[in-house]
Amino acid sequence: MEVISQKGYRQRKSIRDDSIQSIPGSYGHKFISSSKLRKQGNLYFKTLQKKYQQNVFRFNIGVRAIALVDNQVIRAMFQNEKVTREDAAGKYITNYNLMDNLRPSILTDNQERVSRKSFILQTLATIPNEFIIQQSYRIIDERFQRWNKIYRPAKNSKAMPAPWDNEIQHLCCDIICQLFMAKVVNFESIFQWYTEAMEKIKVPGLLKQRRCTDIYNTYIELFKEIENSPYLPYYLHTGRRHSLSEDDIKETVLFGIIFNAFGSCEAIMRTCAARIGVLSNDDRNQLRKEINTAIRESNGLSFQTLSKMERLTSFIAEILRTSSPVSLIFRRATQDMLIQASTGTYKVSKGQLLVGNIHLAHRDPDVFPEPNTFKPFRFYENPDLMRYMVWEAGLYQDEPADSNHQCPGKKVVMIVLQMFTLKLLMHTEFKFDVPPEWNEKQ
Repeated sequence: MEVISQKGYRQRKSIRDDSIQSIPGSYGHKFISSSKLRKQGNLYFKTLQKKYQQNVFRFNIGVRAIALVDNQVIRAMFQNEKVTREDAAGKYITNYNLMDNLRPSILTDNQERVSRKSFILQTLATIPNEFIIQQSYRIIDERFQRWNKIYRPAKNSKAMPAPWDNEIQHLCCDIICQLFMAKVVNFESIFQWYTEAMEKIKVPGLLKQRRCTDIYNTYIELFKEIENSPYLPYYLHTGRRHSLSEDDIKETVLFGIIFNAFGSCEAIMRTCAARIGVLSNDDRNQLRKEINTAIRESNGLSFQTLSKMERLTSFIAEILRTSSPVSLIFRRATQDMLIQASTGTYKVSKGQLLVGNIHLAHRDPDVFPEPNTFKPFRFYENPDLMRYMVWEAGLYQDEPADSNHQCPGKKVVMIVLQMFTLKLLMHTEFKFDVPPEWNEKQ
């Protein structure tokens, strides 16, 4: 018997063997399926979802897998006692030979992960919110002064300004590196390692060897940047208290900065700018009014001030819902398990690969009305919807802890996003020559 919960999910009062549905779909040919996935992106999942009329189905992404595509069933990906992490996130596959064979903590489920997570949590706990706000504001303000010049070229100048999205990536890199290393690090080095060390290198023979050498040398260069950071003594002291080696400590800081902080934050910052550029005048004015009121009532900009900006928080949350920086998450079942979707109950066998699609989970019509429409104040009007927001490592409202994979830097990222967005809203007027468009491929 089915009942409809207050959450909007279809639930069963009891699960009998005869109520467990078989998982539809076929694994097909891996090359054909992989080609479709590359060309269609999330549309490939949506096509299969429509074909099978189920939110759990078999498919092939080069390896045999089971897709989980609604907001209820994707939660099975975070049952850490039943699933383990895979060496992938989104389109990225970790190349350990380009990282001194160090496995990042976010991809492990053993005691080593707990030690690294404890180290990161303790480190972040010592960074005051006001320090994050002050540093972010200073660096954003400096970058804005630069933008004021390069995006206002002289009338007779034929020089083209730098691409706006590339400028935002530079800004994000400067903020994150200043916060965690107290110095500016070469953006090109970070961006090269972040993208190329995490992708399959397809060039053959000597070209591949040379490419790997270049990427590895970049990794060593970034390691040296950490060694020259004034924060290194603190990192080493704290890390040793968690039984980490010196290389483990440096790698944890490096991977946390580049993959977790920079990788996620820069993508969301670019989308924030794009969305502001196409906001209606009414929505923009509502946001500006809220920001001005909060700053005036708090006599300045502080963490308490940011907490009063509920429309701004909603705007950023809606960006995270519609443009999650990671669309696909991967887990492998460590035991036989039953998973519950809005379309039924399914049995997953030990060893099967699970692929959760955050893009579709955030467009689940049982949870989000008009899921394909960007509504900047969706979460302001219904704050309860935040319970259904998914991050790559867990549900948004889950607090980071040693026992889970929730992003330990979630608070830092949100403060940086709020600071960047309010500065754009309050101190800029801009429009795009070609308005940005969003589709369901990515």
